[in-house]
Amino acid sequence: MIKSWKYPSGICTKYVCRNGAIRWGARKWVVVSTTLIEKYIGLEQIVPGKWRVYYRDTLLGYLDERELRIQDQLGRLLRAE
Repeated sequence: MIKSWKYPSGICTKYVCRNGAIRWGARKWVVVSTTLIEKYIGLEQIVPGKWRVYYRDTLLGYLDERELRIQDQLGRLLRAE
């Protein structure tokens, strides 16, 4: 059995939908990963428009609101092969 996880206060949580993405605002989508379908991710705002993205205590990368894409720590865009 997988233990439940609670993100710390100050972390915004988003549900990863069946398409592998989270809703951003009313009409936009940000692709996360199909491996995280039906799970919650955490987002921590660093500066306006830039967020750290976590799954539980693992840093997945950084979300830039202008690009609506998640990048890794080195700034490379994560892309499906």
